[in-house]
Amino acid sequence: MKFSVGLLSWKRIQNIKDIVDEYIFHDDLIDEIIIWNNNPDEHIEFKGDDYSIVKVINCKTPEDFGLITRFCVGTLSKNPMIVLHDDDLILPEESLIKLRDEWEKEPNCFHTFFGRSPNEDNEYSIAIKEGKAEICGRCYVIDRKLCGLVLHEYWNLEEDERQLIHTKGDDILASYVLTHYTGNLHSVHNIPYIQLDDSFALSFGESRPEKPLEEIHGKDIERWYEYRTEMMRFCQKRYQR
Repeated sequence: MKFSVGLLSWKRIQNIKDIVDEYIFHDDLIDEIIIWNNNPDEHIEFKGDDYSIVKVINCKTPEDFGLITRFCVGTLSKNPMIVLHDDDLILPEESLIKLRDEWEKEPNCFHTFFGRSPNEDNEYSIAIKEGKAEICGRCYVIDRKLCGLVLHEYWNLEEDERQLIHTKGDDILASYVLTHYTGNLHSVHNIPYIQLDDSFALSFGESRPEKPLEEIHGKDIERWYEYRTEMMRFCQKRYQR
């Protein structure tokens, strides 16, 4: 079984190129790469036979569709097994193999290297390096049909609730939705990954600076974690019944 890879892009174009140039040589594991470019000021295109598995959606509307679009990418994939991950990392071959093997054994949950669970005060969050976690982020292998389930739940939310998720909680929503419907927590695996440039990261705060400075952006970063806690508690109330 092979992966479809889903990537979102905003301002880290070089990262996207680096990821694609790595993954096209794993044709025994990956036979489709779908990129959703959410930046109307940038155009992404890959030409040549080497890039035949790459599909790019360049959004030209000024509206920011947010992070939930990663699950739209999932529904467009040709394979049932999809890896959705942020554009600031690369999964080496050994990690792709591990995630594939684990997903084939247990397809009704996320598989990731980045797990989080609430702390004793029910705040976001405690890092889970290996084992089971309530929340997965940054990278997850998911069954294609479950992407549609996440989108269904997203569009059933009120507008103000969707805005909370828009840039701060798609992974939290998806994690709790899947557990609600499948009864499974998510599997975290201690696997290597390659860290890429993380400029403009959402965790840098509302202004999304290229690189954060504590004296300038510290409050924004703190508020981002407060939003994450708010989103987590909202999902717990809605889905942990």
